[in-house]
Amino acid sequence: MVGLAAALLTFGMLNLYSATHIRSGEVVGPEFQRQLVSLVMGSIGLIVATLFDYRRLERFAIPLFFVCIFFLAATLFFAPLTRGSRSWLIYGPLSFQPAELAKLGMVLVMARHFHHRSSNELSHIRGLLIPGCIVAIPVGLIILQQDLGVAVLTALI
Repeated sequence: MVGLAAALLTFGMLNLYSATHIRSGEVVGPEFQRQLVSLVMGSIGLIVATLFDYRRLERFAIPLFFVCIFFLAATLFFAPLTRGSRSWLIYGPLSFQPAELAKLGMVLVMARHFHHRSSNELSHIRGLLIPGCIVAIPVGLIILQQDLGVAVLTALI
């Protein structure tokens, strides 16, 4: 699997290099440089994620979820209207879409919830009430941002 991913990355980078090659004094074009930096950063992120014990995230699930809800609510008041939606928080040169962090927060809090419940509790429709609320809160806030596409994708997670 890793070999296949490496082969696809190599093929894609060679394709980008040939498409953006500049014959002047530059060795590589800016698009290739940008993609190369992204590739290196992604590779470092992959290594860090592989070495990190994900079970340590359980204690941060609920606080992270509330931080996500706070940021989603903040977009309703502080985000500029862009293409009909208010989904990006902008602070100087930094821009941030809280809905993306909310997906991670939602997954972590759902995993924590299901981890601490027995299968008997989850076999009844009543056992889906809390998970339904965990999904409904961020999805509802994203709908209020008028970003239905991201809301549907978040609900499907």
